[in-house]
Amino acid sequence: MPSWNSAAGTRTFELIDGKMKQYSGVWRFAEQDGGCYVELRVQFELGIPLLGALVNRIVDQIMQRNCDDLLAALEKLAGS
Repeated sequence: MPSWNSAAGTRTFELIDGKMKQYSGVWRFAEQDGGCYVELRVQFELGIPLLGALVNRIVDQIMQRNCDDLLAALEKLAGS
C-alpha cells in the first residue's frame, strides 16, 4: 500500500497486481536551491526465469529511460 511521509518528503509505492514479480520504489522530494529536488528509486523484477542477461539489460534500459522521461516531464511542468 502506498504511503506518504510528510516529515521525510517521501512517497513509497509497490505493485499490488500485475505481470511483474516485483515493482516498488520511493519518490523523495526536498527543497534545494529555491526549487524542488525530486529523486525516484525503483526496484523491479520481471519474474521470468528464462530471460537471459541481454534481455534483462534491455529491460533495465527501458525502465531507466521511462524514469528519466517521467522526471523530465515533471521538470517541464514545474517550469511552465
